[in-house]
Amino acid sequence: MLVSYYGISKLTIAKMAGVEENDIDRLLVNPPEKVEIEVKYKIDVTVMEGVSQSLCKPLN
Repeated sequence: MLVSYYGISKLTIAKMAGVEENDIDRLLVNPPEKVEIEVKYKIDVTVMEGVSQSLCKPLN
C-alpha cells in the first residue's frame, strides 16, 4: 500500500525497517519468495506504522 498508493519507495521502506531493498522485492513478487520471519516482522511493523499514521491525520 505504501509503495503503490503513497508512492513511498521500496528503498525508503527498507531503510525505515532496517532491512535490505531486495527483501522488499522478494515480498512483492507473486508468489512471494521466502523471506526470514524477522525481516517480515520488521517490514510489517514499519508498513503498519505508516498506514496508521496516515489514517490518523485529520481530513481537511
